[in-house]
Amino acid sequence: MNDKNKITRKHNTKMKKAVIAIAVLFLSAGACLLRAQSISDYLESGNKKNTAGDYKGAVADYTKAIELKSDDPELYNTRGLAKDKLKHYHGAIADFNKAVQLNPDYAEAYNNRGVAKDNLQDYHGALSDYNKAIKLKPDYAEAFNNRGIVKTYFQDFEGAFNDYTKAIELKPDYPEAYNNRAVTEVNMQDFRTAISDCNKAIQLKPDYAEAFNNRGLGQDHLQNYNDAVSDYDKAIELKPDYAEAYNNRGVTKNNQENFQGSLIDLNKAIELNPAYADAYNNRGLAKDNLLDYQGALADYDKAIELVSNFAEAYNNRGLTKCDMQDYTGAMQDFDKAIEFKPYYAEAFNNRGLTKNIMRDYENAIKDFNKAIVQKPDYSDAYMNRGNARAAAKDFVKAITDYNTAIELRPAFTGAIYNRGIAYYSLGKYREAILDFSKAAELNPEYGDAFNYLGDCYFETHDFDKSVENYNKCLSLKSSNWDAMLGLSLVYFEKKDADNYRLYFNKAIGLEPKLKKGLDGITALEKEGFTYSNYDKEVLKQLFKTLK
Repeated sequence: MNDKNKITRKHNTKMKKAVIAIAVLFLSAGACLLRAQSISDYLESGNKKNTAGDYKGAVADYTKAIELKSDDPELYNTRGLAKDKLKHYHGAIADFNKAVQLNPDYAEAYNNRGVAKDNLQDYHGALSDYNKAIKLKPDYAEAFNNRGIVKTYFQDFEGAFNDYTKAIELKPDYPEAYNNRAVTEVNMQDFRTAISDCNKAIQLKPDYAEAFNNRGLGQDHLQNYNDAVSDYDKAIELKPDYAEAYNNRGVTKNNQENFQGSLIDLNKAIELNPAYADAYNNRGLAKDNLLDYQGALADYDKAIELVSNFAEAYNNRGLTKCDMQDYTGAMQDFDKAIEFKPYYAEAFNNRGLTKNIMRDYENAIKDFNKAIVQKPDYSDAYMNRGNARAAAKDFVKAITDYNTAIELRPAFTGAIYNRGIAYYSLGKYREAILDFSKAAELNPEYGDAFNYLGDCYFETHDFDKSVENYNKCLSLKSSNWDAMLGLSLVYFEKKDADNYRLYFNKAIGLEPKLKKGLDGITALEKEGFTYSNYDKEVLKQLFKTLK
Protein backbone atom coordinates (compact mmCIF):
# COMPACT_ATOMS: atom_id res chain seq x y z
CA MET A 1 0.00 0.00 0.00
CA ASN A 2 1.17 3.55 -0.66
CA ASP A 3 1.12 6.16 2.07
CA LYS A 4 -1.40 8.93 1.48
CA ASN A 5 0.53 12.16 0.89
CA LYS A 6 -1.26 15.45 1.15
CA ILE A 7 -0.33 18.25 -1.23
CA THR A 8 -1.33 21.68 -0.12
CA ARG A 9 -2.17 24.25 -2.73
CA LYS A 10 -1.55 27.44 -1.80
CA HIS A 11 -4.62 29.59 -2.76
CA ASN A 12 -4.73 32.10 0.00
CA THR A 13 -2.18 35.11 -0.41
CA LYS A 14 -2.89 36.11 -4.03
CA MET A 15 -5.91 34.05 -4.76
CA LYS A 16 -8.46 36.60 -3.55
CA LYS A 17 -8.27 40.36 -3.87
CA ALA A 18 -9.84 42.49 -1.15
CA VAL A 19 -11.07 45.90 -2.21
CA ILE A 20 -10.21 48.99 -0.21
CA ALA A 21 -11.94 52.34 -0.60
CA ILE A 22 -9.82 55.50 -0.58
CA ALA A 23 -11.45 58.68 0.65
CA VAL A 24 -10.66 62.00 -0.96
CA LEU A 25 -12.00 65.37 0.06
CA PHE A 26 -13.98 67.25 -2.55
CA LEU A 27 -14.45 70.92 -1.77
CA SER A 28 -17.63 72.67 -2.77
CA ALA A 29 -17.82 76.04 -4.45
CA GLY A 30 -19.11 77.53 -1.24
CA ALA A 31 -15.67 78.55 0.00
CA CYS A 32 -15.17 80.75 -3.05
CA LEU A 33 -18.57 82.44 -3.36
CA LEU A 34 -17.19 85.74 -2.20
CA ARG A 35 -14.60 85.86 -4.98
CA ALA A 36 -15.09 87.61 -8.30
CA GLN A 37 -18.14 86.44 -10.18
CA SER A 38 -16.13 85.07 -13.13
CA ILE A 39 -14.08 82.82 -10.83
CA SER A 40 -17.27 81.60 -9.21
CA ASP A 41 -18.77 80.87 -12.61
CA TYR A 42 -15.78 78.80 -13.71
CA LEU A 43 -15.72 76.98 -10.40
CA GLU A 44 -19.43 76.23 -10.50
CA SER A 45 -19.17 75.01 -14.09
CA GLY A 46 -16.16 72.85 -13.22
CA ASN A 47 -17.97 71.30 -10.26
CA LYS A 48 -20.98 70.42 -12.42
CA LYS A 49 -18.73 68.77 -15.01
CA ASN A 50 -16.87 66.96 -12.24
CA THR A 51 -20.14 65.58 -10.87
CA ALA A 52 -21.19 64.47 -14.36
CA GLY A 53 -17.88 62.64 -14.85
CA ASP A 54 -16.51 65.14 -17.39
CA TYR A 55 -13.20 65.48 -15.58
CA LYS A 56 -11.33 66.85 -18.58
CA GLY A 57 -13.87 69.65 -18.91
CA ALA A 58 -13.69 70.27 -15.16
CA VAL A 59 -9.90 70.64 -15.34
CA ALA A 60 -10.30 73.19 -18.14
CA ASP A 61 -12.74 75.27 -16.07
CA TYR A 62 -10.62 75.09 -12.92
CA THR A 63 -7.60 76.19 -15.00
CA LYS A 64 -9.57 79.28 -16.14
CA ALA A 65 -10.36 80.06 -12.53
CA ILE A 66 -6.67 79.70 -11.56
CA GLU A 67 -5.66 82.06 -14.38
CA LEU A 68 -7.85 84.68 -12.72
CA LYS A 69 -6.59 83.98 -9.19
CA SER A 70 -3.30 82.10 -9.14
CA ASP A 71 -2.69 82.43 -5.41
CA ASP A 72 -5.75 80.46 -4.28
CA PRO A 73 -4.69 77.08 -2.74
CA GLU A 74 -8.25 75.72 -2.83
CA LEU A 75 -8.41 76.10 -6.60
CA TYR A 76 -5.21 74.08 -7.03
CA ASN A 77 -6.52 71.44 -4.65
CA THR A 78 -9.80 71.21 -6.55
CA ARG A 79 -8.06 70.90 -9.94
CA GLY A 80 -5.72 68.27 -8.46
CA LEU A 81 -8.73 66.16 -7.48
CA ALA A 82 -10.09 66.29 -11.04
CA LYS A 83 -6.68 65.31 -12.44
CA ASP A 84 -6.58 62.41 -10.01
CA LYS A 85 -9.91 61.24 -11.44
CA LEU A 86 -8.32 61.32 -14.90
CA LYS A 87 -5.44 59.22 -13.48
CA HIS A 88 -3.08 62.11 -14.24
CA TYR A 89 -1.42 61.51 -10.90
CA HIS A 90 1.79 63.45 -11.51
CA GLY A 91 -0.24 66.47 -12.60
CA ALA A 92 -2.47 66.09 -9.53
CA ILE A 93 0.59 66.00 -7.26
CA ALA A 94 1.92 69.18 -8.90
CA ASP A 95 -1.36 70.92 -8.04
CA PHE A 96 -1.36 69.65 -4.45
CA ASN A 97 2.27 70.77 -4.13
CA LYS A 98 1.21 74.30 -5.16
CA ALA A 99 -1.71 74.21 -2.72
CA VAL A 100 0.50 73.38 0.29
CA GLN A 101 3.14 75.86 -0.90
CA LEU A 102 0.48 78.58 -0.78
CA ASN A 103 -0.99 77.24 2.48
CA PRO A 104 1.43 75.06 4.50
CA ASP A 105 -1.36 74.21 6.98
CA TYR A 106 -3.73 72.87 4.32
CA ALA A 107 -4.52 69.41 5.76
CA GLU A 108 -6.90 68.43 2.96
CA ALA A 109 -4.27 69.03 0.28
CA TYR A 110 -1.78 66.83 2.14
CA ASN A 111 -4.41 64.08 2.35
CA ASN A 112 -5.25 64.36 -1.34
CA ARG A 113 -1.58 64.36 -2.34
CA GLY A 114 -1.23 61.18 -0.27
CA VAL A 115 -4.02 59.58 -2.32
CA ALA A 116 -2.27 60.48 -5.60
CA LYS A 117 1.05 59.11 -4.31
CA ASP A 118 -0.77 55.93 -3.23
CA ASN A 119 -2.07 55.58 -6.79
CA LEU A 120 1.55 55.82 -8.01
CA GLN A 121 2.53 53.15 -5.43
CA ASP A 122 4.69 55.69 -3.60
CA TYR A 123 3.51 54.32 -0.28
CA HIS A 124 6.21 55.91 1.85
CA GLY A 125 5.41 59.31 0.35
CA ALA A 126 1.68 58.73 0.89
CA LEU A 127 2.27 57.74 4.52
CA SER A 128 4.26 60.93 5.12
CA ASP A 129 1.45 63.05 3.68
CA TYR A 130 -1.24 61.35 5.76
CA ASN A 131 0.87 61.83 8.89
CA LYS A 132 1.14 65.55 8.09
CA ALA A 133 -2.61 65.85 7.45
CA ILE A 134 -3.37 64.19 10.81
CA LYS A 135 -0.86 66.37 12.64
CA LEU A 136 -2.54 69.48 11.22
CA LYS A 137 -6.06 68.14 11.77
CA PRO A 138 -6.21 65.48 14.53
CA ASP A 139 -9.94 64.83 13.97
CA TYR A 140 -9.48 64.10 10.23
CA ALA A 141 -11.31 60.78 9.81
CA GLU A 142 -10.52 60.44 6.09
CA ALA A 143 -6.78 60.81 6.67
CA PHE A 144 -6.86 58.09 9.36
CA ASN A 145 -8.75 55.83 6.93
CA ASN A 146 -6.26 56.46 4.14
CA ARG A 147 -3.25 55.98 6.39
CA GLY A 148 -4.75 52.63 7.40
CA ILE A 149 -4.79 51.62 3.74
CA VAL A 150 -1.09 52.34 3.32
CA LYS A 151 -0.27 50.45 6.52
CA THR A 152 -2.15 47.49 5.06
CA TYR A 153 0.18 47.58 2.04
CA PHE A 154 3.12 47.44 4.47
CA GLN A 155 1.39 44.50 6.23
CA ASP A 156 1.22 46.54 9.43
CA PHE A 157 -2.23 45.14 10.10
CA GLU A 158 -2.34 46.17 13.74
CA GLY A 159 -1.46 49.76 12.82
CA ALA A 160 -4.05 49.73 10.02
CA PHE A 161 -6.69 48.34 12.37
CA ASN A 162 -6.00 51.13 14.88
CA ASP A 163 -6.28 53.81 12.17
CA TYR A 164 -9.59 52.48 10.88
CA THR A 165 -10.90 52.26 14.43
CA LYS A 166 -9.91 55.90 15.01
CA ALA A 167 -11.64 56.92 11.76
CA ILE A 168 -14.83 55.19 12.94
CA GLU A 169 -14.55 56.79 16.38
CA LEU A 170 -14.35 60.22 14.70
CA LYS A 171 -17.03 59.41 12.12
CA PRO A 172 -19.35 56.57 13.27
CA ASP A 173 -21.33 56.56 10.00
CA TYR A 174 -18.23 55.96 7.84
CA PRO A 175 -18.94 52.82 5.72
CA GLU A 176 -15.56 52.84 3.95
CA ALA A 177 -13.71 52.67 7.26
CA TYR A 178 -15.81 49.69 8.39
CA ASN A 179 -15.18 47.97 5.05
CA ASN A 180 -11.44 48.64 5.21
CA ARG A 181 -11.19 47.46 8.81
CA ALA A 182 -12.87 44.25 7.66
CA VAL A 183 -10.13 43.76 5.05
CA THR A 184 -7.52 44.08 7.80
CA GLU A 185 -9.41 41.63 10.00
CA VAL A 186 -9.41 39.09 7.14
CA ASN A 187 -5.63 39.50 6.96
CA MET A 188 -5.47 39.01 10.74
CA GLN A 189 -7.56 35.80 10.39
CA ASP A 190 -10.41 37.32 12.45
CA PHE A 191 -13.08 36.36 9.95
CA ARG A 192 -16.16 36.64 12.14
CA THR A 193 -15.34 40.19 13.18
CA ALA A 194 -14.61 41.02 9.54
CA ILE A 195 -18.09 39.83 8.59
CA SER A 196 -19.55 41.98 11.39
CA ASP A 197 -17.77 45.08 10.06
CA CYS A 198 -18.97 44.35 6.52
CA ASN A 199 -22.50 44.05 7.89
CA LYS A 200 -22.16 47.54 9.38
CA ALA A 201 -20.76 48.95 6.14
CA ILE A 202 -23.68 47.46 4.19
CA GLN A 203 -26.17 48.77 6.75
CA LEU A 204 -24.76 52.27 6.23
CA LYS A 205 -24.45 51.87 2.45
CA PRO A 206 -26.77 49.15 1.07
CA ASP A 207 -25.37 49.37 -2.47
CA TYR A 208 -21.75 48.94 -1.33
CA ALA A 209 -20.46 46.28 -3.75
CA GLU A 210 -16.97 46.15 -2.19
CA ALA A 211 -18.40 45.37 1.24
CA PHE A 212 -20.44 42.47 -0.17
CA ASN A 213 -17.28 41.21 -1.89
CA ASN A 214 -15.24 41.42 1.32
CA ARG A 215 -17.96 39.78 3.39
CA GLY A 216 -17.80 36.96 0.86
CA LEU A 217 -14.07 36.61 1.57
CA GLY A 218 -14.79 36.22 5.28
CA GLN A 219 -17.49 33.63 4.62
CA ASP A 220 -15.18 31.70 2.30
CA HIS A 221 -12.46 31.51 4.95
CA LEU A 222 -15.05 30.11 7.39
CA GLN A 223 -16.01 27.55 4.70
CA ASN A 224 -19.50 29.06 4.52
CA TYR A 225 -19.30 28.67 0.77
CA ASN A 226 -22.97 29.13 -0.08
CA ASP A 227 -23.10 32.39 1.89
CA ALA A 228 -19.89 33.53 0.18
CA VAL A 229 -21.34 32.86 -3.27
CA SER A 230 -24.50 34.81 -2.32
CA ASP A 231 -22.38 37.80 -1.32
CA TYR A 232 -20.38 37.69 -4.54
CA ASP A 233 -23.66 37.42 -6.48
CA LYS A 234 -24.85 40.64 -4.81
CA ALA A 235 -21.55 42.41 -5.45
CA ILE A 236 -21.78 41.51 -9.15
CA GLU A 237 -25.45 42.56 -9.30
CA LEU A 238 -24.45 45.99 -7.95
CA LYS A 239 -21.31 46.25 -10.09
CA PRO A 240 -21.56 44.05 -13.21
CA ASP A 241 -17.98 44.80 -14.31
CA TYR A 242 -16.50 43.81 -10.94
CA ALA A 243 -13.63 41.52 -12.00
CA GLU A 244 -12.46 40.87 -8.43
CA ALA A 245 -15.89 39.58 -7.38
CA TYR A 246 -15.98 37.19 -10.37
CA ASN A 247 -12.49 36.01 -9.42
CA ASN A 248 -13.44 35.46 -5.80
CA ARG A 249 -16.67 33.68 -6.67
CA GLY A 250 -14.63 31.44 -8.97
CA VAL A 251 -12.28 30.62 -6.10
CA THR A 252 -15.18 29.73 -3.81
CA LYS A 253 -16.75 27.52 -6.49
CA ASN A 254 -13.40 25.79 -6.83
CA ASN A 255 -13.48 25.17 -3.06
CA GLN A 256 -16.96 23.68 -3.55
CA GLU A 257 -15.47 21.39 -6.24
CA ASN A 258 -17.70 23.11 -8.79
CA PHE A 259 -14.79 23.34 -11.19
CA GLN A 260 -16.81 24.13 -14.31
CA GLY A 261 -18.60 26.96 -12.52
CA SER A 262 -15.26 28.22 -11.26
CA LEU A 263 -13.90 28.21 -14.79
CA ILE A 264 -16.84 30.28 -16.09
CA ASP A 265 -16.34 32.95 -13.40
CA LEU A 266 -12.59 33.15 -13.89
CA ASN A 267 -13.06 33.45 -17.65
CA LYS A 268 -15.32 36.44 -16.97
CA ALA A 269 -12.81 38.02 -14.60
CA ILE A 270 -10.12 37.76 -17.28
CA GLU A 271 -12.48 39.12 -19.95
CA LEU A 272 -13.09 42.17 -17.75
CA ASN A 273 -9.40 42.55 -16.89
CA PRO A 274 -7.06 40.82 -19.36
CA ALA A 275 -4.05 41.71 -17.18
CA TYR A 276 -5.49 40.06 -14.05
CA ALA A 277 -2.65 37.77 -12.97
CA ASP A 278 -4.52 36.38 -9.93
CA ALA A 279 -7.38 35.25 -12.15
CA TYR A 280 -5.03 33.42 -14.51
CA ASN A 281 -3.44 31.68 -11.52
CA ASN A 282 -6.82 30.69 -10.12
CA ARG A 283 -8.07 29.51 -13.51
CA GLY A 284 -4.97 27.33 -13.68
CA LEU A 285 -6.07 25.69 -10.43
CA ALA A 286 -9.55 25.03 -11.81
CA LYS A 287 -8.12 23.52 -15.00
CA ASP A 288 -5.76 21.34 -12.97
CA ASN A 289 -8.73 20.03 -11.01
CA LEU A 290 -10.42 19.25 -14.33
CA LEU A 291 -7.24 17.34 -15.37
CA ASP A 292 -6.58 19.88 -18.13
CA TYR A 293 -2.89 20.04 -17.28
CA GLN A 294 -1.76 21.75 -20.48
CA GLY A 295 -4.40 24.44 -20.03
CA ALA A 296 -3.34 24.90 -16.42
CA LEU A 297 0.30 25.31 -17.43
CA ALA A 298 -0.65 27.94 -20.02
CA ASP A 299 -2.54 29.93 -17.38
CA TYR A 300 0.32 29.78 -14.87
CA ASP A 301 2.71 30.85 -17.63
CA LYS A 302 0.49 33.88 -18.34
CA ALA A 303 0.25 34.78 -14.66
CA ILE A 304 4.05 34.69 -14.40
CA GLU A 305 4.39 36.71 -17.61
CA LEU A 306 2.19 39.40 -16.01
CA VAL A 307 3.86 39.25 -12.58
CA SER A 308 7.37 37.87 -12.87
CA ASN A 309 7.81 37.26 -9.12
CA PHE A 310 4.43 35.55 -8.64
CA ALA A 311 5.51 32.89 -6.13
CA GLU A 312 2.07 31.27 -5.86
CA ALA A 313 1.89 30.76 -9.63
CA TYR A 314 5.31 29.09 -9.62
CA ASN A 315 4.18 26.86 -6.75
CA ASN A 316 0.96 25.88 -8.49
CA ARG A 317 2.73 25.28 -11.80
CA GLY A 318 5.08 22.97 -9.91
CA LEU A 319 2.10 21.01 -8.59
CA THR A 320 0.70 20.58 -12.09
CA LYS A 321 4.10 19.36 -13.31
CA CYS A 322 4.03 16.82 -10.47
CA ASP A 323 0.64 15.65 -11.72
CA MET A 324 2.31 15.20 -15.12
CA GLN A 325 5.23 13.34 -13.47
CA ASP A 326 7.66 16.06 -14.59
CA TYR A 327 9.42 16.05 -11.23
CA THR A 328 12.53 17.88 -12.43
CA GLY A 329 10.41 20.72 -13.82
CA ALA A 330 8.36 20.77 -10.63
CA MET A 331 11.51 21.09 -8.51
CA GLN A 332 12.62 24.08 -10.58
CA ASP A 333 9.27 25.81 -10.03
CA PHE A 334 9.27 25.17 -6.28
CA ASP A 335 12.83 26.52 -6.13
CA LYS A 336 11.66 29.67 -7.91
CA ALA A 337 8.66 30.09 -5.60
CA ILE A 338 10.97 29.88 -2.57
CA GLU A 339 13.45 32.31 -4.18
CA PHE A 340 10.71 34.94 -4.47
CA LYS A 341 9.07 34.09 -1.16
CA PRO A 342 11.67 32.65 1.26
CA TYR A 343 9.11 32.00 4.00
CA TYR A 344 6.68 30.11 1.75
CA ALA A 345 5.82 27.08 3.90
CA GLU A 346 3.60 25.48 1.26
CA ALA A 347 6.35 25.60 -1.37
CA PHE A 348 8.81 23.92 1.02
CA ASN A 349 6.15 21.29 1.76
CA ASN A 350 5.48 20.65 -1.92
CA ARG A 351 9.17 20.49 -2.78
CA GLY A 352 9.57 17.98 0.04
CA LEU A 353 6.77 15.87 -1.41
CA THR A 354 8.48 15.89 -4.80
CA LYS A 355 11.77 14.79 -3.24
CA ASN A 356 9.87 12.07 -1.40
CA ILE A 357 8.46 10.81 -4.70
CA MET A 358 12.03 10.79 -6.05
CA ARG A 359 13.07 8.75 -2.97
CA ASP A 360 15.36 11.49 -1.72
CA TYR A 361 14.02 11.05 1.80
CA GLU A 362 16.80 12.85 3.64
CA ASN A 363 16.36 16.10 1.70
CA ALA A 364 12.59 15.73 1.72
CA ILE A 365 12.71 15.73 5.52
CA LYS A 366 14.85 18.90 5.44
CA ASP A 367 12.18 20.67 3.37
CA PHE A 368 9.41 19.54 5.70
CA ASN A 369 11.50 20.84 8.61
CA LYS A 370 11.65 24.26 6.93
CA ALA A 371 7.92 24.24 6.27
CA ILE A 372 7.25 23.52 9.93
CA VAL A 373 9.63 26.28 11.09
CA GLN A 374 7.72 28.78 8.95
CA LYS A 375 4.32 27.43 9.99
CA PRO A 376 4.43 25.53 13.32
CA ASP A 377 0.77 24.49 13.09
CA TYR A 378 1.18 23.00 9.59
CA SER A 379 -0.42 19.59 10.10
CA ASP A 380 0.13 18.50 6.48
CA ALA A 381 3.88 19.08 6.77
CA TYR A 382 4.06 16.97 9.94
CA MET A 383 2.18 14.15 8.22
CA ASN A 384 4.35 14.39 5.12
CA ARG A 385 7.54 14.35 7.19
CA GLY A 386 6.16 11.26 8.89
CA ASN A 387 5.61 9.69 5.48
CA ALA A 388 9.22 10.41 4.47
CA ARG A 389 10.49 8.92 7.72
CA ALA A 390 8.30 5.86 7.26
CA ALA A 391 9.62 5.45 3.71
CA ALA A 392 13.12 5.52 5.21
CA LYS A 393 11.97 2.79 7.69
CA ASP A 394 12.17 5.13 10.71
CA PHE A 395 8.72 4.19 11.93
CA VAL A 396 9.17 5.41 15.52
CA LYS A 397 9.91 9.00 14.45
CA ALA A 398 7.19 8.74 11.82
CA ILE A 399 4.66 7.93 14.55
CA THR A 400 5.82 11.00 16.51
CA ASP A 401 5.10 13.19 13.47
CA TYR A 402 1.70 11.59 12.90
CA ASN A 403 0.86 12.18 16.56
CA THR A 404 1.61 15.90 16.18
CA ALA A 405 -0.42 16.14 12.97
CA ILE A 406 -3.39 14.52 14.71
CA GLU A 407 -3.04 16.78 17.77
CA LEU A 408 -3.25 19.77 15.43
CA ARG A 409 -6.15 18.26 13.47
CA PRO A 410 -7.95 15.53 15.44
CA ALA A 411 -10.02 14.33 12.46
CA PHE A 412 -7.01 14.13 10.10
CA THR A 413 -7.91 10.88 8.34
CA GLY A 414 -4.70 10.65 6.31
CA ALA A 415 -2.43 11.02 9.34
CA ILE A 416 -4.46 8.49 11.35
CA TYR A 417 -4.32 5.99 8.47
CA ASN A 418 -0.59 6.47 7.96
CA ARG A 419 0.09 6.07 11.67
CA GLY A 420 -1.77 2.80 11.42
CA ILE A 421 0.61 1.70 8.65
CA ALA A 422 3.59 2.60 10.84
CA TYR A 423 2.20 0.60 13.75
CA TYR A 424 1.52 -2.33 11.40
CA SER A 425 5.10 -2.16 10.12
CA LEU A 426 6.35 -2.37 13.73
CA GLY A 427 4.12 -5.37 14.40
CA LYS A 428 1.89 -3.35 16.78
CA TYR A 429 -1.31 -4.74 15.34
CA ARG A 430 -3.66 -3.73 18.16
CA GLU A 431 -2.63 -0.07 17.86
CA ALA A 432 -2.88 -0.33 14.08
CA ILE A 433 -6.41 -1.75 14.34
CA LEU A 434 -7.49 1.28 16.40
CA ASP A 435 -6.12 3.70 13.78
CA PHE A 436 -7.52 1.91 10.74
CA SER A 437 -10.90 1.62 12.47
CA LYS A 438 -10.88 5.36 13.21
CA ALA A 439 -9.91 6.15 9.61
CA ALA A 440 -12.78 3.99 8.35
CA GLU A 441 -15.16 5.67 10.80
CA LEU A 442 -14.14 9.12 9.55
CA ASN A 443 -14.38 8.00 5.93
CA PRO A 444 -16.64 4.94 5.41
CA GLU A 445 -15.55 4.86 1.75
CA TYR A 446 -11.89 4.37 2.70
CA GLY A 447 -11.29 0.95 1.15
CA ASP A 448 -7.57 0.85 1.95
CA ALA A 449 -8.33 1.20 5.67
CA PHE A 450 -10.55 -1.90 5.50
CA ASN A 451 -7.85 -3.73 3.57
CA TYR A 452 -5.29 -2.99 6.29
CA LEU A 453 -7.80 -4.05 8.95
CA GLY A 454 -7.99 -7.36 7.12
CA ASP A 455 -4.19 -7.61 7.27
CA CYS A 456 -4.11 -6.78 11.00
CA TYR A 457 -6.79 -9.29 11.92
CA PHE A 458 -4.96 -11.91 9.87
CA GLU A 459 -1.78 -11.25 11.86
CA THR A 460 -3.73 -11.63 15.12
CA HIS A 461 -5.33 -14.86 13.78
CA ASP A 462 -8.87 -13.47 13.88
CA PHE A 463 -9.61 -14.88 10.44
CA ASP A 464 -13.35 -14.23 10.45
CA LYS A 465 -12.82 -10.48 11.01
CA SER A 466 -10.05 -10.55 8.46
CA VAL A 467 -12.42 -11.96 5.82
CA GLU A 468 -15.10 -9.46 6.84
CA ASN A 469 -12.80 -6.46 6.32
CA TYR A 470 -11.28 -7.73 3.07
CA ASN A 471 -14.82 -8.14 1.75
CA LYS A 472 -15.70 -4.58 2.85
CA CYS A 473 -12.70 -3.36 0.94
CA LEU A 474 -13.76 -5.29 -2.17
CA SER A 475 -17.33 -3.97 -1.89
CA LEU A 476 -15.88 -0.46 -2.25
CA LYS A 477 -13.34 -1.37 -4.92
CA SER A 478 -13.83 -4.76 -6.53
CA SER A 479 -10.49 -4.51 -8.37
CA ASN A 480 -8.34 -4.35 -5.22
CA TRP A 481 -5.94 -7.24 -5.85
CA ASP A 482 -4.28 -6.70 -2.47
CA ALA A 483 -7.50 -7.56 -0.63
CA MET A 484 -7.97 -10.62 -2.87
CA LEU A 485 -4.43 -11.73 -2.07
CA GLY A 486 -5.22 -11.31 1.62
CA LEU A 487 -8.35 -13.44 1.28
CA SER A 488 -6.30 -16.10 -0.49
CA LEU A 489 -3.87 -16.29 2.43
CA VAL A 490 -6.71 -16.38 4.99
CA TYR A 491 -8.34 -19.29 3.15
CA PHE A 492 -4.99 -21.03 2.99
CA GLU A 493 -4.76 -20.81 6.78
CA LYS A 494 -8.35 -22.03 7.07
CA LYS A 495 -7.41 -25.01 4.84
CA ASP A 496 -9.95 -23.96 2.21
CA ALA A 497 -7.99 -24.89 -0.92
CA ASP A 498 -10.72 -23.94 -3.39
CA ASN A 499 -11.15 -20.38 -2.09
CA TYR A 500 -7.46 -19.72 -1.59
CA ARG A 501 -6.84 -20.75 -5.22
CA LEU A 502 -9.91 -18.79 -6.42
CA TYR A 503 -8.84 -15.50 -4.87
CA PHE A 504 -5.17 -15.97 -5.73
CA ASN A 505 -6.09 -16.46 -9.39
CA LYS A 506 -8.38 -13.39 -9.27
CA ALA A 507 -5.54 -11.35 -7.81
CA ILE A 508 -3.19 -12.54 -10.57
CA GLY A 509 -5.78 -11.52 -13.15
CA LEU A 510 -5.70 -7.95 -11.76
CA GLU A 511 -1.97 -7.74 -11.07
CA PRO A 512 0.13 -9.90 -13.45
CA LYS A 513 3.32 -9.46 -11.39
CA LEU A 514 1.80 -11.87 -8.87
CA LYS A 515 2.35 -14.63 -11.43
CA LYS A 516 5.75 -15.25 -9.86
CA GLY A 517 3.93 -16.23 -6.68
CA LEU A 518 1.87 -18.79 -8.56
CA ASP A 519 5.07 -20.11 -10.12
CA GLY A 520 6.50 -20.56 -6.62
CA ILE A 521 3.49 -22.57 -5.49
CA THR A 522 3.58 -24.66 -8.67
CA ALA A 523 7.24 -25.41 -8.00
CA LEU A 524 6.37 -26.62 -4.50
CA GLU A 525 3.69 -28.87 -5.94
CA LYS A 526 6.14 -30.36 -8.44
CA GLU A 527 8.42 -31.25 -5.56
CA GLY A 528 5.69 -33.45 -4.13
CA PHE A 529 3.97 -31.16 -1.64
CA THR A 530 0.24 -31.38 -1.26
CA TYR A 531 -2.03 -28.71 0.15
CA SER A 532 -2.14 -30.40 3.55
CA ASN A 533 1.61 -30.50 4.03
CA TYR A 534 2.74 -27.17 2.47
CA ASP A 535 5.42 -25.44 4.48
CA LYS A 536 3.08 -22.74 5.73
CA GLU A 537 5.85 -20.38 6.79
CA VAL A 538 7.41 -20.49 3.32
CA LEU A 539 4.07 -19.82 1.67
CA LYS A 540 3.13 -17.16 4.21
CA GLN A 541 6.39 -15.34 3.57
CA LEU A 542 5.74 -15.56 -0.16
CA PHE A 543 2.36 -13.88 0.29
CA LYS A 544 3.73 -11.19 2.62
CA THR A 545 6.47 -10.37 0.11
CA LEU A 546 3.88 -9.91 -2.59
CA LYS A 547 1.66 -7.75 -0.39
